[in-house]
Amino acid sequence: MWVAQNGQIVPSGKVGVYATNDKTFSIIPNSNFQISDVLVDGASVIGDVNFIENNGIFTFENISSDHTIVAKFEFDKNLSESQCDKNILLYPNPVSDKIFIYSTENILGVDVYNLYGLSVSSDNYNSNDVTIDSENFETGIYLMKIQTQDGLKTCKVIKK
Repeated sequence: MWVAQNGQIVPSGKVGVYATNDKTFSIIPNSNFQISDVLVDGASVIGDVNFIENNGIFTFENISSDHTIVAKFEFDKNLSESQCDKNILLYPNPVSDKIFIYSTENILGVDVYNLYGLSVSSDNYNSNDVTIDSENFETGIYLMKIQTQDGLKTCKVIKK
């Protein structure tokens, strides 16, 4: 069994292997994410020297029983990001063309306002990962009202 969110494990799904054979899996984060942990049969291998040296590749060796692999991903901390709420991240901030919003809760809608209170963008969503095109926004400060299942959050973003 394999599990991954904000990335993938390749190959995916239930994988058949003949007894005593080896099987290799690649752990691949989505854009703007990095591997935070990999659990093999419930135990972390993130500090395992073989996993580190193989750059995100894990090999089950001499397989004799069923195994599970779970990958956990987090935002790449090297990106300029803004955490406007404990459950919402915006990045990059300041932004030049696209702003990415990630929430642990489902995002239902995003309204963007300039400091004069005028709406410059408004869209409905049903996702925890949203991209907003800010290429046509003028340089300045904007307020984003993000509607989640938990309520309304307001975040500040800077357009360069």
